[in-house]
Amino acid sequence: MLLFGADGGISWLPATAAAAGGSFFCGRTAGKIRRHDGLKTGAICGVMYIAPLILLGIILGRTDGTLILIKLLLCLGFAAGGAVSGVNSPES
Repeated sequence: MLLFGADGGISWLPATAAAAGGSFFCGRTAGKIRRHDGLKTGAICGVMYIAPLILLGIILGRTDGTLILIKLLLCLGFAAGGAVSGVNSPES
């Protein structure tokens, strides 16, 4: 980010987008494998995806209470949506 002249304080934006995108594809993969219970599968997958990120943030001391909650909700929502789309996708 700093190479492109952006302020260091805006680094949360691509990090949040990457977490949401990663949890979507994590949920989609889990939904394709499991093929039922899309919302539950996605919620579990989202928690498993965000837990190490939150833990590392706490260990490294880079936590902001509001941002953690936003990332958690985004990862849960995107993973659940990904799992539902994975469950409903055609079998290959």
